[in-house]
Amino acid sequence: MEFGLFTVFDQYKEKMSRTHEQLLYEVLEQTERADQLGYHSVWFAEHHFSEYGILTTPQMLLSVAAERT
Repeated sequence: MEFGLFTVFDQYKEKMSRTHEQLLYEVLEQTERADQLGYHSVWFAEHHFSEYGILTTPQMLLSVAAERT
């Protein structure tokens, strides 16, 4: 069985005090940890103009994640 990590990048201003930058760093840390634990994939959702997801270009963040894993 293979496991993966899926992230939607939800950033609700009323509920979370983190900045967008902090969220991106948290996701990168989670991605690195998932790699260390043997996960086989990560999935980054793409959303535009929504608090449900703040990532508009997953390819950019995935390239940073690829460098770290």
